[in-house]
Amino acid sequence: FRSEWIRRVRMEAKLGVLDVEEALKATRDIEKLFDLILSAALMRTGAEGAALFLLDEEGSELFVREAMGFDHLEEGTRIPIDGGVLSKALTTGRPQLVADLEQESPIEWDLVRMRSALLVPLEVRRRITGLIGVFSSKSGAFGGEDAEVMRRLAEEASAALESAQLLARLREEARTDPLTRLYNRRYFERRLRQELKRAARHHYLVSLAMFDIDGFKRVNDEFGHLVGDRVLRAIGQILKRGSRESDVPARFGGEEFAVILPHTSKQGALKYAERIRKTISSRRVKANSTTVSVTVSGGVATFPLDASSPEELIASADFALYEAKMAGRNCVRAAPEREE
Repeated sequence: FRSEWIRRVRMEAKLGVLDVEEALKATRDIEKLFDLILSAALMRTGAEGAALFLLDEEGSELFVREAMGFDHLEEGTRIPIDGGVLSKALTTGRPQLVADLEQESPIEWDLVRMRSALLVPLEVRRRITGLIGVFSSKSGAFGGEDAEVMRRLAEEASAALESAQLLARLREEARTDPLTRLYNRRYFERRLRQELKRAARHHYLVSLAMFDIDGFKRVNDEFGHLVGDRVLRAIGQILKRGSRESDVPARFGGEEFAVILPHTSKQGALKYAERIRKTISSRRVKANSTTVSVTVSGGVATFPLDASSPEELIASADFALYEAKMAGRNCVRAAPEREE
C-alpha cells in the first residue's frame, strides 16, 4: 500500500490540495512521514531530487535518512561537515541557494551529481538537527520564492519531528543492532561500499576484520539464551572500545562480527584482530551462579590487495576466518593476496 500512498500524496501535492501540516501531524508511520516531506518538497519547487539529511549523535557528520530522484545518493551515506554548502546551511541556520554546485561546492556535486541546490535547516526544539535539500540538473533552478516555500515546509516538518526521542530512535533504528549496539549489517554494507569507493579514488588501503565466536551453540545450550545475549553484548562492548573513531564495528549476523578498518594495512589489521581476540578470551561473563568465557576466530583481508569489490573483500575475510577455524580456533588468519 505504501507505493499507492506515495503516488496519491504526490498527486495531491501537485494539485495543491494537500495540507502538509495536517498530514504531517496525522502521520505516525516514520517512512511515510519522510516520503511526505520529500514529495512535498519536489512538487512545491519542481526539483528533480530531494533528500533529508540528519546530524549524527556527535554532530560531526550528516547522514542521508531519505532520498528521492537520485542515481548516486543512497540512504545511509555519511557526509563530513567540512566546509561545503551543507556545512554552511547548518552553521548559519539560513537557507542556502547554490546556482552551480560543481563550481561552488564540489563536495556536494560529487555526492548528488546535480547542478543546483537549495538547502534549508531543519530545527527541532530550537536546535538544528538536519537539512532538507532539493536539487536540479539545471543551473540556477531555484530562487527566493523557492527558498521561502522550503523554509515553510521545514517548519511544518519540524513540528512533526518535535520529539527528540523520535529523532534519537530514527537514528538508532537506521544503523544499529539492538542487542549489541554495534552497527547493523545493512548499515555496515553501505559503509563498506562507500569506503571502498573513497579508497579507490584516493588510493589508500581498507582492511576488513571478521570474527566468529567459537562454540557459541554450546554456551546457549548449557547456560541459556539470556547468557548467550550477555556474551554478544560483551563482545560488542569490546569491539566498540577497541576500535578507532574511523572504524566501523558491526554485528554481521548471529555470532559473527565485522569491522571496517580504513587506512589500515594487512599487518595493521592482523595486530588489531589479535588484540581483540586476546581481550575477548580474557573476558568473563556472568552465567547464573558461575561465569563463562568464550574465544573467537578471526580473519582479515585488505582492499585492493585481496579484493576489488565489497563482496570479494567479505568473501576473502570470511575465507581467512574459515582457515582460522580449521587451524584449531582461537586464532587469526589473513587472506592470501590475489594472483594478478
